[in-house]
Amino acid sequence: MNYVLLYRELIRQRLEEYRLSQGWHKYEMAVQCGIQPSDYSGILKYSRVIDNQSKAKNNHKYMLTTGEAFVFANQMGTDIYGIVWGTPQDKETIVKLILLGIITNGCRTNPFRYTDDPQSLMKWSLKQKCLPAEYRTRPFSDSLLQDIQSFFSEEYGLFFDKDVQQLFEILRGDYDPDLERLSNYLLEQLMADYSFAESFLQRLTNTIHNRADLSSGQGDIPEKEIFDFLDHKGQYGDLVLDYGEYDYNLFIQAFNKLWERHGNSYMRIFNEEIFENDALESSLKYFQDDKFTAVVKSDRLIDTVIRNCIENEFVNQEAYLTRMLKTQTFHYLMERSQMIVADHTVATFDYTSDSLKKTMDLAEELGFKDAECANTEEIAASNQKNDDNDDIQKKEKE
Repeated sequence: MNYVLLYRELIRQRLEEYRLSQGWHKYEMAVQCGIQPSDYSGILKYSRVIDNQSKAKNNHKYMLTTGEAFVFANQMGTDIYGIVWGTPQDKETIVKLILLGIITNGCRTNPFRYTDDPQSLMKWSLKQKCLPAEYRTRPFSDSLLQDIQSFFSEEYGLFFDKDVQQLFEILRGDYDPDLERLSNYLLEQLMADYSFAESFLQRLTNTIHNRADLSSGQGDIPEKEIFDFLDHKGQYGDLVLDYGEYDYNLFIQAFNKLWERHGNSYMRIFNEEIFENDALESSLKYFQDDKFTAVVKSDRLIDTVIRNCIENEFVNQEAYLTRMLKTQTFHYLMERSQMIVADHTVATFDYTSDSLKKTMDLAEELGFKDAECANTEEIAASNQKNDDNDDIQKKEKE
């Protein structure tokens, strides 16, 4: 991922926001920071620093130096940490972007869905199950578009923010196999939300079935796909986000829960390793992509993520229900592939044709299930149909 481009773009935005708040031309800001009006090259350098931080990685003449950062900090009444990393909320946004970059791990779908194009907004918004009926029945107008944008800005928050969406485009990188395990443990944390887990497992089940149908023509489910998921292998970013479509709101809900439960533990790591690292006072060059990569791929982060997954199951009733749902779903898939699963560590519950439905009913009774967005009924119905077909085949053989 492009960590340096991300934080330098944020520096540019902070400098530009300050300049505009003072009503200064970009050259005037350089003079205010102590550059002599006659020093044209110095003024030009400062203006380039303000305008082009996002180019800094590949062109060092645009790169903000530590000395310049101190000058800007003094002018703006802050310190170098405030110039580079911003407010506590800015730091949270950076960490959230990084976690989302890990979860998606090079997938095609941007987890942020802002659009101001009228046709795209209407087409996309009508797929969002949380959109109230009053917006669906009103005649098309500019005021309707504005109201829909306001609704999603409030409902989806960070995930319907144009600026944050653009920041993620700067950060996102290609698929990294070294992040696969961490990505899937974070997915396991997302699945502590029952409604999201139900929706995701439905999509995953359909994907495995469809891929099996296409590859074999007989619908045989490959063993490897099942065990890969259980062993935290594979790339599921697009499925996690539902491609930004119908159950996208469930992903947002699950991520917000993840952050509420474990955000502090992730902030602690990035604060100690990055944001409060006093190497910043010596040189900005210390914080290159490899420094961020070392933190992201560190044993400390992966151990924290795994520990949070374990804590979820012990202290969170909803997370335990999703574990049951996950187990039963894969029992169903494994039985379809005629696998012997008794010795596998995940085989904790005996599979029965209505076990998924029982879990769903229990989740609804306890208030964890989003009835409008849940799709487990389809899985349960499919299970029953397959059981009935198996019974018919057995009778025919007899």
